[in-house]
Amino acid sequence: MVQRKHVVRTYQPRKRQVFDDQQWPVDMALVVFGGFMIGSILVYQRFDDPRWYASPWLSMIGVVLLIAAAIWTLRSVGNQFVRRTMQLSVVICAIFHLMMLIVALENTIFSQIWEEPQAAREVSEKKPVTI
Repeated sequence: MVQRKHVVRTYQPRKRQVFDDQQWPVDMALVVFGGFMIGSILVYQRFDDPRWYASPWLSMIGVVLLIAAAIWTLRSVGNQFVRRTMQLSVVICAIFHLMMLIVALENTIFSQIWEEPQAAREVSEKKPVTI
């Protein structure tokens, strides 16, 4: 008679995936903030600027590459605690930098330092003498 070997396997129940364990909400937030950044680039940068480094095309390509690199980096991190910390910091950093960009472009900071005072301009300008 052939003896059969009994193999007892432990049952591993499937873990329920909660909303906090999913990656797609963070990816969508990064894509939305990337869209806001591209929109602000389109509003504030000029397409007719002759300088290559001030081109909006270069800025938009940079935003797309940064968002893609952030999504890839967040997906490749294995440790869940590190991944959650990085996700929170990347999203908060994107919000903060977008707000700072818009505030800096809308307000003139240090305008009094770079402008010559009115009295100094009047002294330096000579009015022609008419006879």
